[in-house]
Amino acid sequence: SVGAGCVAQVRRGKRGEKTVAIKLVHPATRRRVADDLAALRCLAALAARAAPRTMRFLDPEGLVDDFAKAMARSVDMTTEAAALTRLRANFPPRTGVVFPEALAAQKGALVETYEPGLPLEDALKLLARADADTATAAKRNVAKRGLRALLQILF
Repeated sequence: SVGAGCVAQVRRGKRGEKTVAIKLVHPATRRRVADDLAALRCLAALAARAAPRTMRFLDPEGLVDDFAKAMARSVDMTTEAAALTRLRANFPPRTGVVFPEALAAQKGALVETYEPGLPLEDALKLLARADADTATAAKRNVAKRGLRALLQILF
């Protein structure tokens, strides 16, 4: 396993000669999400009945519905594939920020290019051992790239 997110595990695999990342949503994930949402809906309905005047403004049932839609998107790997396509279009290689390319997707699985790299946390640990000038310059470079990427996403 390469890693795990909130809803999927990531494994390394081969597609022809290419190394790929395979994201798999565990079959039980959808059931657990549905169970959790059922519990939230029950609590929201109870809150709405317990304090109707207050809850009319807070709309707990509407909040749960919005959350349910977001969770449905997060367990659907075709949604993630579409997001990767948009991100790659917005971040050409010259930006220094790399997103994998979605190669194949269905609801419970996504195959994407494997992009080697170093997690930021590990890079910062390595920089902590470097001399002060090198570490400062590298941290500024990382911060500049991160800020540019964030601004690109926002605007």
